[in-house]
Amino acid sequence: MLATELADALSSLGVGELARCVLEQDLRTGQVVGAELDLAFQRDRDHDAPGFKPVSFTAVLDADEPMRVTGTFNSARTAGSSATDSLAGNRRAYLIGTVTNLSAARIELTPVFIGIGSFVDDDPAAGSAGVPRRYQPVQRDRLRVPHH
Repeated sequence: MLATELADALSSLGVGELARCVLEQDLRTGQVVGAELDLAFQRDRDHDAPGFKPVSFTAVLDADEPMRVTGTFNSARTAGSSATDSLAGNRRAYLIGTVTNLSAARIELTPVFIGIGSFVDDDPAAGSAGVPRRYQPVQRDRLRVPHH
């Protein structure tokens, strides 16, 4: 139910669902898309600078042919002190981002939102169903949509 509600809300804002855009061959550079993916995060301490702590991520999008989804974000701009720990290792997360590079086998995104699913109620049965009830933002940035 959450996925349907989220898809409807994002669609009304012009945010396409990544897998659908790929399957319909309707994906272009500069487009804002969203996707729930199993992301592998890796901190890149070698490129740290004041106010900039890069974290890269990769995932595989299973469309007709598997496509690699990649990107980098600044972990210094996370929503809270524990958020950086949430974006480490392998995590299922919902990501909204701008397509910055596109090829037949790879999609590069600049994220404006990354959220980890959590449960609203404390009912253990609800948690075991595996359906997140909301997404906690752990990384967000201002959405910069190119002018056309």
